[in-house]
Amino acid sequence: MDYFTPQLYWPVTQTAQSDPVLLDWWLGENVPARHLWPGHNASRAAGGAGAGRTERTSARHAGHARHGDVHFSMRALMPAETVRRDSVLVGVATPPPRDSAAAALADRLRGEPYPAPSSVPASPWLSGKTPRVPHAAVRTAPASGELTLHLTPAGPERVQWWTVRLETDLGWRSWLLPGTQRALVLAPVDGQRTDSRVVRVLVMAVDRVGSESGTQILRPGPE
Repeated sequence: MDYFTPQLYWPVTQTAQSDPVLLDWWLGENVPARHLWPGHNASRAAGGAGAGRTERTSARHAGHARHGDVHFSMRALMPAETVRRDSVLVGVATPPPRDSAAAALADRLRGEPYPAPSSVPASPWLSGKTPRVPHAAVRTAPASGELTLHLTPAGPERVQWWTVRLETDLGWRSWLLPGTQRALVLAPVDGQRTDSRVVRVLVMAVDRVGSESGTQILRPGPE
């Protein structure tokens, strides 16, 4: 057993099946301390149900002993032009959500409980190893002035993901990159002024079970 996903699909106001009480029961049953990712029926975004669902998701993120959610079906959250939405594909006996309601729910989830990219929580019981601290370097291109981060695994083990966090004098920005990627342009950063100062770069390697390496900290200096 690696994770639990109880299907807590009821409305927040349905006291006969109280969402917090049911979730607490599942937390009590999680004796082996595995992942507990409650399930949400995102396909019921139509009819105004989406607002309560995002509030419930945000509240859960402020809780304890759980580190994620499962949304059914992802078709309800993906752009309408890329997927089919009907009652068979988004859930048996569940009316398909209106495109406007689905888009609003996706925007709220992106802006409130999930404002930054994140890797899947680690399952260290699947592997006794921890990735080694990666090799990383920051270089400035003489012609363009672009500040580029170069990534190299520290050993033969496969890197599934790179976690990169950039601190500038304007704040923080994060990336979750595929392990096959070997370079990332850090500056100029989209949406920020080009004269922002890079304070430091934090890099970690993540393996296939989500275990993170130690942190490589880079502090770019003047060329």
